[in-house]
Amino acid sequence: MSRKQKPKNAPRPVRLGATAGFSGLTTSMGRVLEEWDKKLRGPERNKFLREMWDNATMVGAMVNVVRAFLRRVEGHAEAAKGEHPDRERCREYLEGAVEDMEHSFADLLSELCTSLVFGWCLVEVIYKRRLGMSAGYTASGAALPASKYSDRMWGWSRFAARAQESLDRWEWDDEGGLRGMWQKGTDLKGKQRESYVPIEKALLLRLDPTKDNPE
Repeated sequence: MSRKQKPKNAPRPVRLGATAGFSGLTTSMGRVLEEWDKKLRGPERNKFLREMWDNATMVGAMVNVVRAFLRRVEGHAEAAKGEHPDRERCREYLEGAVEDMEHSFADLLSELCTSLVFGWCLVEVIYKRRLGMSAGYTASGAALPASKYSDRMWGWSRFAARAQESLDRWEWDDEGGLRGMWQKGTDLKGKQRESYVPIEKALLLRLDPTKDNPE
């Protein structure tokens, strides 16, 4: 009597914290290929949308109206509910960290509005040690970011936008988690370069997260 053989595609047990499936997002070489129109695939997609933004009057007007509205919004931090002894101190720290950035919070909101055209926006979070107005220099001679605080705590230096047109490809891990963004283009010194922005150091805004699409 012959033994029954297990089918080759028999399901295997999966541990509770592991990823079993996948999002179904269509990609190739780190580039999203979900769009039917080839103009809207890969790096050419963002160049096409930038051209549309620059040349289509209605698109530019829409973004400018939203930006103008957001700049008029005034925000403030509120202490967390409860009786925690540090709740007020945390509120003051958050407000101080926002006010101590190199740019205003309104500028950040304005930059995030580019997602209305491209569908996504990624900003790199740049941190700094709060060492006063004369923070000193790095080992390479670059000046450290100044701060109106000298408590040696960590704060935000700036939220640096990474242009959608500079996107070359995305980086995913083996379980489908987004690891970061690869950039390719010309830097401020006129040199061609490639840079990698890890997701742990970035803020990614998406208008539509279907299939966990970064775009």
